[in-house]
Amino acid sequence: MWRLKLWRALLNIKKLRRRRRLSGGVPGDVKKGHFALEVKNSNGGDEVTTTRVVVPLRCLKNPQFVRLLDQAADEYGFRCQGTVTVCCRPADLERVLALC
Repeated sequence: MWRLKLWRALLNIKKLRRRRRLSGGVPGDVKKGHFALEVKNSNGGDEVTTTRVVVPLRCLKNPQFVRLLDQAADEYGFRCQGTVTVCCRPADLERVLALC
């Protein structure tokens, strides 16, 4: 089941990169084999901090990272027009990315 979600996420990211390349290009900090991830962190109040992270595609093989993308899909959907957005604490993301 998680493999199917992994392939869907990978295809969505590849389609997004192709669309961005045709429409003017991918930002310079996103190298081939990587994608941008926007991390939204709510501190319990009205304040929401946003951080942009460039992640290698190999992280899509990590089940914990795929689970994080599934949570993002439930909240935001995969019909984004730019950066993939996830809601989590930056420390949690760093822990998951360290396993990639």
